[in-house]
Amino acid sequence: MQCFHNFLAGATLSLLALSSAQAATVQFQTVMGDFEVELFDETTPVTVANFLEYVEAGAYTNSIVHRSVNDFIIQGGGFTFDIENSQVESVQQRGPILNEPFLSNTRGTIAMAKLPDQPDSAVNQWFINLEDSNEFLDSVNGGFTVFGKVTDKGMEIIDAIADLKIADYRSLNSSFKELPLRGVTSADIRNKVPLSEDNLVLIKNIMILSASDTNLDDNAASSISSSLSSSSTSSTSSDFSDSSQSSSTSSDIAISSSSSSSVLVSSSSSTSPVSPIDFSNSSNSFSPDNSNGGGGSTSLLTLFLLSFAAIARGTRRHFRRQ
Repeated sequence: MQCFHNFLAGATLSLLALSSAQAATVQFQTVMGDFEVELFDETTPVTVANFLEYVEAGAYTNSIVHRSVNDFIIQGGGFTFDIENSQVESVQQRGPILNEPFLSNTRGTIAMAKLPDQPDSAVNQWFINLEDSNEFLDSVNGGFTVFGKVTDKGMEIIDAIADLKIADYRSLNSSFKELPLRGVTSADIRNKVPLSEDNLVLIKNIMILSASDTNLDDNAASSISSSLSSSSTSSTSSDFSDSSQSSSTSSDIAISSSSSSSVLVSSSSSTSPVSPIDFSNSSNSFSPDNSNGGGGSTSLLTLFLLSFAAIARGTRRHFRRQ
């Protein structure tokens, strides 16, 4: 069955690569500068459709890069910053999506974060690979889905973010163990000074620059996501969290002062997303996932659906080009 699963995954990739069309491109507009990402909507249509739905809904507007690990990754998509009220809030999650681990986690690629030991658990968080040595992520937890790549000189912006000072602000949020900060000194970090908009790496907006005519049909993508969600994992935020990641159930908490410039933690969500590539409990190491991309019978079914969708798209293009 595993051999068949691998064969089917390879066949799906081949089918998706048969035709070429304009790829979707998005621009990340950050306080550190703008960079563009080409999305691999031919190869990872479900993941790209999911990402663009968050973009179009404004879910990533004023979001923050909440994690930076030297020579590894920067991670975002999980939290936004309410500038008016100086609050950090969790991005509202949609249901989990199908894993599409067809491409390698090399420098400059963007991939979906997910829960440990759950290949089909990606929701809203993403990360950008800083090194080619991250290829080991291709075989961890069924493989982390690469769905795009930073283009041109965009990695200069990514590297600048990665070079920022990193602070442990778990007192602010349990996910902020490796929070990149601007305009702070080592003494500020030691003293846990109040943070403001000027300190966080804000993604002001993500703009769709060009759209592809090859995106998976919205209804098909929703059907796959809904099927996966109902058959394997609930889409409620509490089911995607570890008890160790739970935040306070009380009202908004001021971190260090009542100043309007300090960052507050919103209690709108009872839990914070678990970082799927968090080394805190694994001594900076991973254990290989024996399923090697498995998602059970649900993944097989959805791969069949993707194959048929790819064939249909290729057929339509063939007749249009005659």
